[in-house]
Amino acid sequence: MFAIALLVRLGAAILARSFSGQAHAAQSAPALLSAMTLKEAIAGRTITHRGIRRSAEASRAFAERYLSAIAEVATEQGIWCSAEQVLPHEMSAQVFESLSALEAPEDQPAGSAVAAELAAIVPCPSH
Repeated sequence: MFAIALLVRLGAAILARSFSGQAHAAQSAPALLSAMTLKEAIAGRTITHRGIRRSAEASRAFAERYLSAIAEVATEQGIWCSAEQVLPHEMSAQVFESLSALEAPEDQPAGSAVAAELAAIVPCPSH
């Protein structure tokens, strides 16, 4: 559980760096992305996160970067050992299915849900 919490914090830090210009404009907005919002972004729907409204195309790109950041941190932390075995679109599809199965996804942080799904797809031998 500690590893997943750390993963969420590190993933958020990576994303904050990649969106530094946008994040600065919305510092007072909630920092955590909900599982529901990520699901909408993966589906290519318009989303608003941290006060920034993203078009369908921008939402898809945001979701891809978010999943990549979480996957990178999960790999570094030894939670997920499939970085070269699962193609990005396959990871997106599996995460989308997982997010669709959540109860009350609007109340759950996306980072934790993604980390849990990645660990389920191909867990590392030590976890």
